[in-house]
Amino acid sequence: MYLGKVFSDQASTTQGELWDSLLMLTKTFSQSWIIAGARKPMLPKLYHFLRSGAHAHGIANVSYPCMLALLAHLPEELTSAEKDFHKNIFINFWKGLSSGAIDRSNSHIFLNAYAECLLYYIARLGQSDDETAKDTRAYLVNVELWRLVDIYLVHFQIPEIKDKLQPTSTCNILAIYLVKLGTLTHAEDLFANFWTRICDLLTQTITNALLPVKSDNPQEDFENFCRRTGDLLVDAKDKTGAEMGPSVVRIKLQEFVLTLLPLAIESGLQHTDTSSGLLHLASKLESAFSGIVFSNPTMLEKLNILVTNSENLPSLLITTPSIAIDPITTCLVIFLNEHPNQEVAKGGFDIVIARVLKFAEPRRQLEVLKMLLDKLNARKPSFSLENTQLDEYFNILLEKLGGEGFGRRELDLRNMAEDITATSFLFTDPALLSPSIAQSILTHFSTTLSYFNHSHYLNTPDLPAPADTVSATSADLTRTVVSILRILQKSLTNRDFLKMLVNSDAALIVADVFDFTFVKPEDVVVDTHEEVEVRELVRTLVSEAETCWKKVVQGVKVDEALLAVVGKIIVGKVKESIADVRHSASPADFVGQIAKILSDLFPELSAGREKVISAVLFDEAYWHSFSKPFEQYTREAFVLAIVDPIVGLLRVPTAATFSERATDRRAVPHDLYGLTMYGRISLFAVDFIKLIGVPDFFAATANRDWVLLQLLLCKLLREDGFAAFGISGIWDTNSHVAENAFAFRALIQNVQGIVDEYLKLVSMNAQTSARDWNARIVRQLQEGSAASTEEQLDAFIGKAFQHTVGDTRGHHWARVFRSLVSSVARELKATAADIEPWLKLVKTESNGYDLPTTAAIVYALKNILNESMKFKTLQNELASKLSSVSRADILSENNDQGWRYLTLLNASAPEMGSIFIPQQRAIYLVQVVRKWYEGEGAQVSGSCQVDAQVAKLLTSVASVIQELSGSHWEFMLDQLLVWMENSDPLNSEDLVLLNESMKLFAELRDLAEINDDIGASLDTRKPRLSEVTLVLLLKETKFEDSKVSKPRAEYEELLSQLADFIPESLLQNKQPIKELCELLNAPTEAIQKCAFALFQTIVKGTVRDLSVKLEFTVTEEPTEPKVAEPLFENINHPPDLNALDAPESAHVEEAVEYRVLGFLLSWMLLFDHFEETTFKLKEHYVAQVKEANSIAVLLPFLFQILGLGHAATPFDLSKWEITQLDVQSFDTASDVGFSLLASHLYYRALKHLPSFVRIWWAECKNRPLIIAVESYTEKFFSSLIIAQELASITRPEVKTQLEDETMTVKTSRVTNEVTASYKIDEQTMEMAIRLPANFPLRQVDVEGLQRVGVPEGKWRGWLLATSAIIAVQNGDIVDALLLFKRNAKLHFEGVEDCTICYSIISIQDRSLPNKQCQTCKNRFHASCLYKWFRTSNQSSCPLCRTTF
Repeated sequence: MYLGKVFSDQASTTQGELWDSLLMLTKTFSQSWIIAGARKPMLPKLYHFLRSGAHAHGIANVSYPCMLALLAHLPEELTSAEKDFHKNIFINFWKGLSSGAIDRSNSHIFLNAYAECLLYYIARLGQSDDETAKDTRAYLVNVELWRLVDIYLVHFQIPEIKDKLQPTSTCNILAIYLVKLGTLTHAEDLFANFWTRICDLLTQTITNALLPVKSDNPQEDFENFCRRTGDLLVDAKDKTGAEMGPSVVRIKLQEFVLTLLPLAIESGLQHTDTSSGLLHLASKLESAFSGIVFSNPTMLEKLNILVTNSENLPSLLITTPSIAIDPITTCLVIFLNEHPNQEVAKGGFDIVIARVLKFAEPRRQLEVLKMLLDKLNARKPSFSLENTQLDEYFNILLEKLGGEGFGRRELDLRNMAEDITATSFLFTDPALLSPSIAQSILTHFSTTLSYFNHSHYLNTPDLPAPADTVSATSADLTRTVVSILRILQKSLTNRDFLKMLVNSDAALIVADVFDFTFVKPEDVVVDTHEEVEVRELVRTLVSEAETCWKKVVQGVKVDEALLAVVGKIIVGKVKESIADVRHSASPADFVGQIAKILSDLFPELSAGREKVISAVLFDEAYWHSFSKPFEQYTREAFVLAIVDPIVGLLRVPTAATFSERATDRRAVPHDLYGLTMYGRISLFAVDFIKLIGVPDFFAATANRDWVLLQLLLCKLLREDGFAAFGISGIWDTNSHVAENAFAFRALIQNVQGIVDEYLKLVSMNAQTSARDWNARIVRQLQEGSAASTEEQLDAFIGKAFQHTVGDTRGHHWARVFRSLVSSVARELKATAADIEPWLKLVKTESNGYDLPTTAAIVYALKNILNESMKFKTLQNELASKLSSVSRADILSENNDQGWRYLTLLNASAPEMGSIFIPQQRAIYLVQVVRKWYEGEGAQVSGSCQVDAQVAKLLTSVASVIQELSGSHWEFMLDQLLVWMENSDPLNSEDLVLLNESMKLFAELRDLAEINDDIGASLDTRKPRLSEVTLVLLLKETKFEDSKVSKPRAEYEELLSQLADFIPESLLQNKQPIKELCELLNAPTEAIQKCAFALFQTIVKGTVRDLSVKLEFTVTEEPTEPKVAEPLFENINHPPDLNALDAPESAHVEEAVEYRVLGFLLSWMLLFDHFEETTFKLKEHYVAQVKEANSIAVLLPFLFQILGLGHAATPFDLSKWEITQLDVQSFDTASDVGFSLLASHLYYRALKHLPSFVRIWWAECKNRPLIIAVESYTEKFFSSLIIAQELASITRPEVKTQLEDETMTVKTSRVTNEVTASYKIDEQTMEMAIRLPANFPLRQVDVEGLQRVGVPEGKWRGWLLATSAIIAVQNGDIVDALLLFKRNAKLHFEGVEDCTICYSIISIQDRSLPNKQCQTCKNRFHASCLYKWFRTSNQSSCPLCRTTF
């Protein structure tokens, strides 16, 4: 029962334990099978079990590996009792393959069990001499074992076999047991016959090139047969053991190979349709058995004929189907590579090349060469490969790759051509290409890549197009570059190729590849019809370039020498690109490139990395060659003396010199960003230093401090450029203005940050006290040894000093030196005593340093030295020496001692306070200066530069002598007048003088408050001074540039501060309305405010005078007063507000904020016309505004500023006062300035022109804006205006007008209501005015509460007139109440009302009805009658129709 249970149980979970127990039982007690078979035979159960494939998948995996152990221990009497036991076992065993339990996952288990059981019984039966045993044994070999050969080599196409058996595992199992069969004793005959049978099968099939069975796909099945045959023989060889000596199997295999190899080739030549499989077999045998094949002379002779004869195998490359090229080339390559005679191999190679290139069509040429070269490269042949025909072919191929040789639909051909070319460079020893052709190809690659690179990056490419791309489109050129990159990508896998490349004339290929990794497809400029295709190709190009670059990086990382060469090439190319202003990459792009070089090639600190860092920034001489044009001192630059006095120390150059220097600067080329070369390298250097880090870049051993000096110079030049336009010229102010402004402002900040960090670093390293350091550096500077000292800080200052002393034609290096000395003193926290040694360098007699150098020291340290007695002594010495200078000396350019004394004394003056010289010496000095200007022939005038320094000196000493009376004050004021009257502010030299004059003027005004003598002299000259001040102010209208320089802005600030000196009488007399309106739009805030203040003075005087004039005018038609036309022009032409939120670009682009301010200030002045004016005058102004619909210009402008209708959150006014605004406190730079000004103007519009605002709001079509304005007005304005309206009624002066014994007025702040009661005899007439919550956007509600003694129509007319005075006439509640009171009073006095409006008082002009009809005698207001005539288009009486 147990044995039966084992063969019938299909539970895979218990099969393992069952089979273990079965094997144990069978091995230890084999008789159990006999005992169990006594009741029911057991072998049928075993047969059934085998036939069913061990019942189930899981069970088969357990039972088949144990099958041999089971069968080997079956009792002899059981197996011998059955006549055909062995046949039955293996027949049923094989049938198991057809069961569902066997599939591709476990078929190898099945086959292995089947084969090992077979071999066991074959071996076991071989031990018997019984004929039956011999017959059985023969059966097992020739039938059952042959099954394995048959299913593997012949019947493998049967679906049952094909689906279940894996060829590889089947081949492996068959090979194993074929070899084992050859090792069995007493089986030699069987083995020999069996192998002979296999040999016959193989030979016959190969000869016929057809399987011996019918097939649906005979060609495919035959090729499969060839592959299986090759695999079987190779596996069998491997199973014999590589170290085994001669054996039966090995001998048989050798015989097979020597027979089958030439047979396969011969058959392949005859049967070209099946040559693929045959030559695959041949190449397999040729490769696996090369030792046998190529050591056998007979075989070599056969192969020589078959392989090297051009009519044999080489010709097959041309005629055979493409699928056969692979095995043919494999066969050829193995033959050529393994052949013992290299001459034969070389000859065979040449024959193949000649045959292919001569007879094959282009596609076949590419297919053959690709496979041939790939296989040759893989085997690294030792024979010579150079071939003239092949060289010529590569030249042709190169032309096709470059031009249109491959169409857009021949992508596969292009890919093959790329692969072939790339493979050709992988052959190094021996080389495939001749040196000349290899260099020619690389040169072509280099030329094409460089041309594309230049075409992409350079604005004006300087390279001619390669010959094969002259007529190519952008797409064709890009496609060519992609091909080259793919070729390089494959070639670069060989480091020898990389070495050869970087040491050749085409070394720049590596740099071009690197450049391509930064190409941006969106930046490529192409024709529209090619745009999509080219951009896609460029994306491919970038991807291929990145892969190439990675291979370069991989190749150099293991070779330091190669790394150094590649690094030098690429850094050199980057530097070349930076230096080429035609190159389109920005400085930031170049920093990105260097960052990639460092991260990819030199990620760690190394000598190579340091070399790259040092090399990237060129050298100091190179920098100087580019900065030189911008260091020239020009007349134009003299204006900078206003903001930096060192600029004013050098004599102004002549006009000729200036013209020459200006031409030099204009000749400097700019890149597409508007940058000069100097600007490019400066921006690049700053970002590069930030990338490296200040400590690493300026390491003591790096010797790169000179870069910082150059950057400080660039910073200074750029500050000058921002201060005065066109001074430095480092960038073109007509190109990329905002971007460059931002970049160079960042440069200024970054350079200062680098300097601060650097000085902090080197100061800490100096490890010395401030006093010792200052003493040491001064000594070294005097000796000239500072620049060469080992102390980094000392050497740095020494180099800066050398630049300063050597700068004989300019002032820039002196200014750089000043900033450095000042920064070092600040960093060292030096005291006056610490830095006193520097005064040794200032002493005029003790050094030969030029004036800017000496003055730079004074300006750098004077704030610290102010309390130093040595410094004060220096000031006295300079004053004393200046006192002895004559007028000739001060003007002489040959002897500049006088000029030196004057300028150094001015330089020593403190920024705040007076110069430290005794009063007696100061007054004497003033008298000396006076002599320069007074007396015959004594006039110094003619040199604005000298006059400016004299004015500065007088300003400094004025406070010293402020207590002294005398004619010197008159001299100062008279000279001041001369300078102011004779100077043109549009001239740069005059502007410097005027600026100093303004300072002297301001100083004298201040001193006049404490010195009556000065005050008296000032009063005497006030008319001239005020008039010349006004003239200078109005001259600013001639400055037409929309950009104001910093020096001019400083001058205008001083001029504006002195404008209050101009009296109202002068303004009313001159009436400079047009000029002031122009100045309202001046690009300087100070001038705008000044013009506003002066204009406001004129407006107030004009309104005052006109109000009086109109009130006392008796004529009915006086001259109609109007707002000045220039001002009215301003308010009706708003600027573009959208530019107000643009990135800051002050001093570069037109300053939009000033035009916005000018527009708003113009409206402020307009509203000033309504302040403290009479009703008549206001009526004229209102009519003018109404006619032009000006309110429609203002309101959208204001609401845009306030963020209404479009901003998520409008400006919050809850914390701000809006009823008052001090224009002089306004700041355009403030975040809230414009919003507050706009809110104040809106408030004034609601106060003075409420009806116009209401009408605009009601007619506005922008729904979101309407809602936003209503909400905003109600929240921030309405309650304020309502409170003011109610409060105005309670003012005493108003109450006096409104209330008397007949009329009383009450207000309610709770209901926002005003009630007027008019008493008539014993009765009271009442009306109420209610103000809505969003007043004045909505009209007031006027309601008659009690009518007494007045007809209904007239009563309604009164109420309508009362409402209209507010709703239509821009009146307030007081005006409305006064109108009601006068109507009531005049009515009861018997005055007739107007028959048109039913009101006695006209709401238009407050007049009585004075126009009477001669027919009906009714009276009308003139304004009502005029309106009737206009609307009815007739001039008849409204009642009787009689013509007036």
